[in-house]
Amino acid sequence: MAVRNNLSLRKTRESISLSQAQKLLSYSEMLPYISARSSVNRSSSIFGTEPYTDTYSSDISLNQTVFDLSSIFDIKSSRIDVKESNALYEAAVNEIEYAVAGFFYDLLKKKRLLSVKELGFRESEENLRSMYPYT
Repeated sequence: MAVRNNLSLRKTRESISLSQAQKLLSYSEMLPYISARSSVNRSSSIFGTEPYTDTYSSDISLNQTVFDLSSIFDIKSSRIDVKESNALYEAAVNEIEYAVAGFFYDLLKKKRLLSVKELGFRESEENLRSMYPYT
């Protein structure tokens, strides 16, 4: 429950999602780029047998980067960022679990000390009653 509701862990999980998205984005730099364009142009003429002339135009363009060293380094860097984000998340989870365990053992210790003090208080009361039986 402490892990689920912790704000710093939520932030770390979002950091993991962001680094994974950056990783996908760095891979997209290596993919081909395709663009398409199409147009129709209608012109009218006063002279001639046809009142309108239609002109159709279409273009398709494909660009592929053959070798881009910066893209390769971006991909490697994004992989490292994802691993780093996962490691930071695991470290934060371990830190919270350790803190919760510490708080739990402190609670057990304080409960035990309370029971010891209650026992001491009862014995003090009994001693007081045995010393002064009529009060």
